[in-house]
Amino acid sequence: MLKNIFFFLFLVGFGNVNAQSFFDKFYEPEQLREDFDLLIRSLQEGHPTLFDYISEAEWKRETNYTTDQLLRPMSEAEFYNLLKPMVAKIKDGNTAVIMSEDARYYLEENARIFPFELRFWDNRTFIYRNYSENTEIQTGAELLSINGIKAEIILQKLLERESTDGNVRTAKNWRLEQNGYTLDLFTLYGEKREFEIEYVPHDVLEVRKTTVRAISYRLKASKQQENTELVDPENPFRLNFMDNDSLAVMTINVFGDFLDTKTKYLKFVEESFATLKKKKTSRLVLDLRDNSGGISSYAAFLYSFLNDKDFRYYEKQIIRQKKFFFEENTDFEGLTREIGRLKKEEQPDGKWRVSVDGLDYVQQPSRNFYTGKLTVLVNGGTFGAASELAALIKATQRGILIGEETGNVQNRSTTSTFVPYLILPNTQVMVSIPLIVNILAVPPAQPEGTGLMPHHVLKPKSEDLSKDKDVVLEYALKIARE
Repeated sequence: MLKNIFFFLFLVGFGNVNAQSFFDKFYEPEQLREDFDLLIRSLQEGHPTLFDYISEAEWKRETNYTTDQLLRPMSEAEFYNLLKPMVAKIKDGNTAVIMSEDARYYLEENARIFPFELRFWDNRTFIYRNYSENTEIQTGAELLSINGIKAEIILQKLLERESTDGNVRTAKNWRLEQNGYTLDLFTLYGEKREFEIEYVPHDVLEVRKTTVRAISYRLKASKQQENTELVDPENPFRLNFMDNDSLAVMTINVFGDFLDTKTKYLKFVEESFATLKKKKTSRLVLDLRDNSGGISSYAAFLYSFLNDKDFRYYEKQIIRQKKFFFEENTDFEGLTREIGRLKKEEQPDGKWRVSVDGLDYVQQPSRNFYTGKLTVLVNGGTFGAASELAALIKATQRGILIGEETGNVQNRSTTSTFVPYLILPNTQVMVSIPLIVNILAVPPAQPEGTGLMPHHVLKPKSEDLSKDKDVVLEYALKIARE
């Protein structure tokens, strides 16, 4: 059961409800405290890495501070804005605060939002795509302010609210770029019908000021889907040949068959490596950029074709306990039953070692394993199973990694398989709580809390935005051909 938070937030529809309540409907302090107490008890009972990056004393201060704010009636927006930065301090990329169904419906059907896609460099904000009526604002322009607030101040506020693994900054940037910025601008500063912006064009060193109208969420979502680099819904698994078939580029957008496509993942992998062998392809570029994960056994299956030795994918998988009191407040039907089916072994600290998909046991290489040169592309959106695979490739010295620090910390991740969504009974705000932590069979990162670092760190520069060039892939092809 995979739940991809990015698609869940931005690409799904909901029933017809009155969602203006996100800003206008107020909840009594008793209702807010009931929701908050349930959240804190649930996190403390279920989250396997709650105190990895924040001490129990610091967590207590954070929760006490939030409790002290719940002394007056609040809208869902105010409550949501209190929870987001607190939950972000857990520093887990699978733990997120999500608006109620009412609010998400309003966002999709009625909301007016910021009309740009953005990219970030060195705490600076740049326009990537312009969906406003003002066509003079070109790709690569630097955004200086929005409605009188400096862009760096807005960015810092939003970074503090973004839930990502450890101290991985590339993941925060990537998630804001995928629509997190637009969503948080809407929830934190309220809905606006127009935005006064200051910017500097990429090719002219002068500050310009203009006003742009907000656009509908639905229109922006439609345009983004036309231009998206996140997932190609028609063809999420691709293999392209060049250089007289001596070089191939394999792109994996997601590990799993979650999209309605003719090609299924396992069949694609098997047929691809049979073709590589038949064509005697000696150089392979594996593109895992913007792949936010999926089913880990699918990533392990791909690795079995890249390696000629037995291997272990996970060192171990840990869950805090076998049953959770908050199950009745989640969307996960049969949670206790599903956990009961797992092979379990109690640990000295009272936690349980589990085996979700057998990846903590020795795995064998596939018969059609590839022995040629391997180059792997990664970035801050390489998360979950994709980051796990990249870590295994690097740890076994199987390939050369190019790009940016990945979204997961190097040697562990919380599993996406057991992630119930806690639904708070009064506000209906939702919080995803992963229950299992995976410890990868790779060395830990140094320093602790960092993501997987590629051998060649490379990110497109701001001036590359306007050139419509994939400089990372170009560099990878150069390395592959050497």
